[in-house]
Amino acid sequence: MLSVYLSMIDTQEDRDKFERLFHQYERCLKYTAQNILGDEHLAEDAVQETFIRIIGCLSKIDETEEHKTAGFLMTVVKNIAYDIKRKQSKNQPAASLEEMAEFNADPEDWETRPDTLLLHREEEAKILEAIRCLPADYRYILSLKYAYDCSSAQMAALLNCSEKLARVKLSRARKSLMNRLEHPQKKSGR
Repeated sequence: MLSVYLSMIDTQEDRDKFERLFHQYERCLKYTAQNILGDEHLAEDAVQETFIRIIGCLSKIDETEEHKTAGFLMTVVKNIAYDIKRKQSKNQPAASLEEMAEFNADPEDWETRPDTLLLHREEEAKILEAIRCLPADYRYILSLKYAYDCSSAQMAALLNCSEKLARVKLSRARKSLMNRLEHPQKKSGR
């Protein structure tokens, strides 16, 4: 598959860069995608799509900033994996109440009741949709904080700014997300 990617790249310098990125991150990206999708073949599709997408922006990837590169690639593969998962869930019929009841080991256990599971699923879908509607810089800093558990110092290094500014950006992203969740019909998150 690597040869197919390389055939899509014009310069030898970019081919070499792509090959280094491919060998360094392919396994990690596949692991991440497989955790999201729960399927090895779909995970491979997500990784392939990730590498196809980065071909167009190779010049923007600075290999010397490993944390930034890893964060970028992880964000891309996660977005693709969630898109695949969302498309698959649209194609699958909704579970019947009887099927949902099978998941319910203890009817008194609130967390495993079918209606609670359905509510959690709906809330999660609303949050993901709100995040998708945020500006790219807000999505990026939120993913750094909550998907990668980056500290303020790590976020500042990845964003090439001070820790204080990183915390301010995170605060603005959170406020924008909360605003979008409270008022989903609004088009702008700022």
